[in-house]
Amino acid sequence: MRRLLLITAAAALLGGPAIAQPQPEWLNYKQEYLGPGRSLLMQSCARGRGYNAMGRSFFEAEGSWEMARNMMEYAKISYSTFISMQAGQAAAMAEVCPEVK
Repeated sequence: MRRLLLITAAAALLGGPAIAQPQPEWLNYKQEYLGPGRSLLMQSCARGRGYNAMGRSFFEAEGSWEMARNMMEYAKISYSTFISMQAGQAAAMAEVCPEVK
């Protein structure tokens, strides 16, 4: 019995199953864009291609910070939530339309 206890303890310390960690908030938004929000993602890809054709980056579009500030005020979301939303969108776009910069 004691030997079994020692083996179990050693296994837990040396590489037992990892405890599930909650996934980052941005990953939830990425999954949303790749799933039910796919039409919004495709609109963003199309806008990004338009900006790229003009030699501009979709992610540095003129007025984007003003739009972000207005969105945060209107939707009453925090800055960290907004950043997570943007990160999720960027990750989804990298998967679906990697040519958009």
